[in-house]
Amino acid sequence: MKKFIHKTIILILISLFFINYLFAEEAVKEEILWHDFEEGIQQAKVEGKDIIIDFYTDWCHWCHEMDKTTFADSSVIAYMDENFIPIRVNAEKTTDYVTFKGSTLNLKQLTTAFGISGFPSYAFLTKDADMITVVPGFLKAQLFINILKYIDQACYDRQITFDEFMQKKGDCE
Repeated sequence: MKKFIHKTIILILISLFFINYLFAEEAVKEEILWHDFEEGIQQAKVEGKDIIIDFYTDWCHWCHEMDKTTFADSSVIAYMDENFIPIRVNAEKTTDYVTFKGSTLNLKQLTTAFGISGFPSYAFLTKDADMITVVPGFLKAQLFINILKYIDQACYDRQITFDEFMQKKGDCE
């Protein structure tokens, strides 16, 4: 009888462990798959997607807020995953080097080359790594999604301003 109770308790514990494991898997948070700079540039060419580069620093309060709010928003994650290659650059790193447009630069120099002086800032590039624009500052999720849609629809090529885009309820047509 003791063996039966002992085996039953072990089976219950194992079952509880597996149930907990299954629920933990479902609770895994979605997140943006950030690429390293050179890897992301190559991936954009392969997938034919525009690029967004998040220039951040470790000490930047608003960079951390973007991570906790906007970049954690499921709509932002889904739209970026579907339409962009996201790259993340620590703007103060001087020990990591990348090659871009024929120049080898550390990440701090790369940040300067993009004209970035405040954080967070987001550089948008075409799939061929040509500059579209830079957008600075903390952005709430809905505004960020609208900017992503504006870039994704190439409204800038049609000479449509972002304000006009917003007046047309997020459509370039």
